[in-house]
Amino acid sequence: MSDIKNISPRKRHKSRWLVLQCLYQLQLNEKNPKEAEMEMEQSPIYRLADKEYFHNTFQGIIDHQEELNSTIIEINKSTDARIDPIMRAILQIGLYELQYYKDLDHPVIIKEAIVLCHEFLHQDSHVFANSILDQAAKKLRPELK
Repeated sequence: MSDIKNISPRKRHKSRWLVLQCLYQLQLNEKNPKEAEMEMEQSPIYRLADKEYFHNTFQGIIDHQEELNSTIIEINKSTDARIDPIMRAILQIGLYELQYYKDLDHPVIIKEAIVLCHEFLHQDSHVFANSILDQAAKKLRPELK
């Protein structure tokens, strides 16, 4: 994948937006990942996104979904079933980026999750996402301890 820091923040945001939509569709509509991905490729947002970042991030989350969900449950100390599907998708994106995109600074990842919360969820939802991802950053990035 091209150097992640060279992707414009706006394109990365659009890519995350598409990944969120795909993950949400998978949870609610029980589509397969390829169908969800192909549907997003028809979205006008797709033209504005970094396509490689979108595809790599979405596929990476699919490949590591069990691990990501386990981390959410472990940090939240609750069952995954109680988390809103959109929040779960936002957390999966943030956790995946923290774990696998080490070139991205953790405050940028957390800020993007907060932006997605403001776009898709109720006003105070960002507090939960911030808490989970901040704890995860300390766990997944030893240099932050």
